[in-house]
Amino acid sequence: MSIAFLIHSHKALDQIARLCTAIDNGLTDKFVAISHNGTREERDRIATFQGVNRVVPAVGGRSQFGLIDGLLSELRRLERERHPYEWFVVLSGQDYPIRPLHDMAEELSASEYDGYFHHFDTTQPRSIPAHLINWPDHEVDTRFHFRHTLLKRDTPRWLRAAVSLPRRALNTSNSYRIHTGFGLTFGHRASETPFSPSFRLFGGNAWMTIRRTAADAILRFIDDRPDITNYFRRVVTPDEVFLQTILANQPSLKLSNSELRYYDCTAAFLGQMKTFGADDLPGVLASGCYFARKFDIDRDPGIFDVIDEHVARTSSRTASNNAALPDPGEPLEAGLLR
Repeated sequence: MSIAFLIHSHKALDQIARLCTAIDNGLTDKFVAISHNGTREERDRIATFQGVNRVVPAVGGRSQFGLIDGLLSELRRLERERHPYEWFVVLSGQDYPIRPLHDMAEELSASEYDGYFHHFDTTQPRSIPAHLINWPDHEVDTRFHFRHTLLKRDTPRWLRAAVSLPRRALNTSNSYRIHTGFGLTFGHRASETPFSPSFRLFGGNAWMTIRRTAADAILRFIDDRPDITNYFRRVVTPDEVFLQTILANQPSLKLSNSELRYYDCTAAFLGQMKTFGADDLPGVLASGCYFARKFDIDRDPGIFDVIDEHVARTSSRTASNNAALPDPGEPLEAGLLR
């Protein structure tokens, strides 16, 4: 079974190299594409890394529709090349495997689901643990029921302070919004939205694991409904709603709310998740997930050695247990994906 990976990256080339090596050592049947927001020289260097099959320039920046365009472009390329992948995994350059990847391949091969990612219906009351992605209802309205124009990609502290008073004043209206969470944007309320009882707005994790059936459903939707695609191009954080909304409204798809990667949004500020250090490792490794993010090689380069040793020990125990089975040909029930 082949697994295709798309890795969005923008910095820390040594960390990207380490991630690609870990994937290459952990799986035999895989395809790794890197969408890198950096210079041509950086992309040329990444192309030499172990296990990398393709490197392309990133389209757009953080929390913009360009991230989705990059994903869609990779799905189209795989389709044109007739690449026989069965699962598609989206990672960041700050992800890292924390369990043996051959175990992930076995579980996905036996899975009944078409996709694994945290998602939720924004129209329904919800109680979501603090470490998972969520927003209050007023943010749902501001981000996704207004047509936003990006004025500036970055919002340093001084700029957020400078527009604080006009933002608060304007945001008391029903028609206009200034948003500074993911770049400086000016929004006006949409005259109509694509949302309805039969096409509900879903939010969730952009870093997803989906079967090819789900990838094909996304591409069909893009082809059939360019009007809805264009609507999402002018919302705030489309990467946290667009694909999630497409997939969750497909009755033919069976989706799991389980996460295959561990992250912590408990104290997130402007969308920045927690960066894990050595003190966090016991909880990270006990999560049962296959990947975790974020790690920072500049802050804690030795943490990857510790994780690699843990994965190697886990892999050795798995191999030993399998060798001890009385009948290796007996089909086994797949373990629960967390």
